[in-house]
Amino acid sequence: MTDVRDMIESEPDEVGAAFDALAPDADELTRQRVAELYAPTVAKLLTDYPWLSDQTGHASKSPKVTQDTVAESVAALYNPAQLDVIVRASRIAHEQMRQLDADPAGDDPASG
Repeated sequence: MTDVRDMIESEPDEVGAAFDALAPDADELTRQRVAELYAPTVAKLLTDYPWLSDQTGHASKSPKVTQDTVAESVAALYNPAQLDVIVRASRIAHEQMRQLDADPAGDDPASG
């Protein structure tokens, strides 16, 4: 639980405010904008807390029970637009992390 508290406390105010303000029926443009704003935070969390991607050894219950519990909790806490933004931001964050892994120096061959 300490990790979860630290994650919440480390979230930038602008990101948290934009996410919290999402109406359940937010339009596509708004959802994408918030997801792009939220993605760097998600990438940092995935880097700082690797257990977010692999709960094996971190959870006290079976992986299935843990996954079901997390899914149920998230669905209860967030509205449909927020859930959509979480999925979009996660996809963007994973892509950003893959790009960093492929090019850790940040060299862009197209710019050179």
